[in-house]
Amino acid sequence: GLGFLVPDQRLIFFCFGALWELVEYILCNINFMGVQAIWNERITNTLWDLWFNSIGYFMGEALLAYWIQRKRAERAAASNKLQKTD
Repeated sequence: GLGFLVPDQRLIFFCFGALWELVEYILCNINFMGVQAIWNERITNTLWDLWFNSIGYFMGEALLAYWIQRKRAERAAASNKLQKTD
């Protein structure tokens, strides 16, 4: 997710998600190019969209933190191995 690529920007991405939901709402209300049949949803669904977008972002950040921790552990192990052979 975007949390992996651009960490520590939760609020910005949440605002982008909310802005997109607003765009969907406006386009549905004016029935722009017939999108109402596809995008018309209740407010509950909009809130769920924002919730799951946030979860996806946090999962990306968690994956990045795990990956960084693993790489640091690998480097430390390699460094210790080099020191033991000297």
